[in-house]
Amino acid sequence: MTPVTKSVALKSYPFKRLEKDVVAALLKHADVDIQGSIALRINSVIILLECFCDITNTDISYAYLSSNKFTIIVEGFIGALNSGELVDLPTHSTYQLIRVLALTLDSLKSDIPSLWVHKWSPDLPERFSHRWEAKKKLLDAETCLYWSGWMATSREGKEIHLRIPSLWNSHGKDFACMIFDAYKRHFEKQARPLLTIPNTFINYLASNPSKWPVDTFSDPLRIEDFFKEFMRDHFIDCNKRGLNINSKVKEWGTFINNIHQAFIDTGLWVPPFSLSLPKPAIKSGVSGVQTKIKINEDGSQVQTKLITEVPLQYTDEQAIRLLFHDVKQDMSVVRSWAEHFTKDLYQRSVRRLELSKFGVCQTGGNSEKSLYEIGLENLCATFEATDYRDLVDQKNRQVRLFGNEEKYALAQLLGLPTVNTLYPFMLLLACERPEITPTFLTQFALYDKAGRLVGFTKSGDGYQLMGYKRRRGKKLAQQKIPLTDKAADLVKQVIEITSSLREYCKNTDDDNWRYLFLTCGRGFGKPLVAKAPSWSTSTIESQRSARAARDKFIDVLRVFEKPHDEEDAVRFMKRVSLSAVRASRAVEIYLETQSVDAMAKALGHKNYSTDLLSHYLPEPILAFFQTRWIRIFQKAFVCEVMKSSPHLLRAASFETMEDLHEFLSNHRLKEIPRHLSNPSNQRSEVDKNNGHVLISVDAGILTALVSLEKAVELSPTPNHVNGLAKYWSQVSKLITNEISKGQDPLLLEHLDIALLHAEPNRMMRMIHAASR
Repeated sequence: MTPVTKSVALKSYPFKRLEKDVVAALLKHADVDIQGSIALRINSVIILLECFCDITNTDISYAYLSSNKFTIIVEGFIGALNSGELVDLPTHSTYQLIRVLALTLDSLKSDIPSLWVHKWSPDLPERFSHRWEAKKKLLDAETCLYWSGWMATSREGKEIHLRIPSLWNSHGKDFACMIFDAYKRHFEKQARPLLTIPNTFINYLASNPSKWPVDTFSDPLRIEDFFKEFMRDHFIDCNKRGLNINSKVKEWGTFINNIHQAFIDTGLWVPPFSLSLPKPAIKSGVSGVQTKIKINEDGSQVQTKLITEVPLQYTDEQAIRLLFHDVKQDMSVVRSWAEHFTKDLYQRSVRRLELSKFGVCQTGGNSEKSLYEIGLENLCATFEATDYRDLVDQKNRQVRLFGNEEKYALAQLLGLPTVNTLYPFMLLLACERPEITPTFLTQFALYDKAGRLVGFTKSGDGYQLMGYKRRRGKKLAQQKIPLTDKAADLVKQVIEITSSLREYCKNTDDDNWRYLFLTCGRGFGKPLVAKAPSWSTSTIESQRSARAARDKFIDVLRVFEKPHDEEDAVRFMKRVSLSAVRASRAVEIYLETQSVDAMAKALGHKNYSTDLLSHYLPEPILAFFQTRWIRIFQKAFVCEVMKSSPHLLRAASFETMEDLHEFLSNHRLKEIPRHLSNPSNQRSEVDKNNGHVLISVDAGILTALVSLEKAVELSPTPNHVNGLAKYWSQVSKLITNEISKGQDPLLLEHLDIALLHAEPNRMMRMIHAASR
């Protein structure tokens, strides 16, 4: 029997069978468990009890709790949960829900002495299967449809839950089913359908049934009025919540196009009187970067395309620090964090194989034993000798073989890929090859349906990945990505780590065996294709894997001398995603090469786009490049010979990098005056695009620059060199190269003197001090 309902959909259902007093009483007694597990699971228990009562046509009042009939209801509910036919949860999860129910009811007995309860015991889940067997023969088909979960599936297999229950209750079964069927058909054609706004639309419609009844959508005027009002209220709400309006305008446009395609073009609804539903005008030339803007905790507007938050208002000095220090350092933090976890997981996997050679396979009798009593080598030998099919969701067998160790901790010890533990591998692959997109990774198949290894192959040039980037269109979707040695090693390690899960999938005819990234959930679960997590404050607090990630981020941030308390780590984690890592790496490549072509190639773009950089950096940073930095790289130098001492560095006694930066900025680097570069004052394309930078050069300034350049090169901690130092080191390289290529004897003499008198040690302290 297919499970009646879906766990991901439970929040969409209101209470109709359980009275408010009953729900309140269960919640009141849910905090009695010392470990807090009841408080985390009671909501699921209560809504599943609502589901059970609804499909069995039973109403529960507070007075009903003290009757014998309620005891029978509870027994049937326990039988339904244990059968796996009520909800699509693994056995270990329903086991915990039954425990939560028993402990909560036991506590509730203090308020209702006549309440008859079954005390919790490990055999309780299996005692009432007969109650469910009798009940399920009489289930109401229409009510089961109501509780079915309403899951649609995209073209690429992503499940989307639609909140149809609220619409069923407000507008009736027929209208609700029509909405679902139309969306379901439409989503099947889309690779990445909208996830949020369709449910916002459903909730809005369901909350106003009298104003917007079913016949609204058969009236050309009323349908237009509805979407105008919905649009107004939607954007007012977005504005109140501080959401980015540019992003929401684009989302709304897609939503309206979908409405036309799914409902109006198919004849389910009438066309509006104006023939087109309302859409706000999108400002011409709005770049993707403008849809990645938010208000940070300091109240400043920041762009969030990169891991590094980029404020929209910046001085040149702040731009230098951001581009030549912060972006690179934040990427280093992510690399260091991910390398720790990839190394740790792989080593635990290898350790399991090695220890299994020296252990003794266990056959049972370990239920009361601890890990140390059994021995890690014996646990490893047992796992290697046991078919994974005999372990999946088999808690009793797990306990008999592996003892009383909690299954998540045990899976970690054995080096199994539990939830989110393969995410660091994904991040490092994106660092190594930024043309790898998030969907490329999460949907990456090693094998085709015929069982041939097609995704990870070796040629004369090394290893490569063969996958798909859907956004490039059907003809260009296939991508062949050459791998660095490090990236190839990462893929090989993932294949090794997931081998036992892949074998299980093969043996059970589960198509997931073809995919690279597989996870066993919280331990010994049915293998699923791993997804990239989306970290939020709530998930970090509630998920063990996320808390472990946070704690390691604290350590890494401390090493890089960045703010590193718990809140700092959480803020940083929330900015980390595959998309942000990919974008940050692309900007890193641009800074290293000063080539948009190299950046486009690294991102896997088929065609070069002149505005590519504008998708990753906001206007103030681009202005800095265009008016200052790019000119240093791409325009000619005019070197003005000046006479001064090579001992300027000592005489000036610069104490900080900021002091030296101010001196160089104000006195030695400036654009050629307009009256000299264009005496006739005629504006032309040549004048606009061929500006020069005037470098005032003397032995003293060259000595300072060369000393700084060498200090940066010799730094024992390059990750701690501040942005201003890196910037002027780059300028120094360009100037010395320009002089070396030239024929001016006096400039060459100044350079020889500077090289002779360079004192990198004098600069060493300054280049490591944090910029003010």
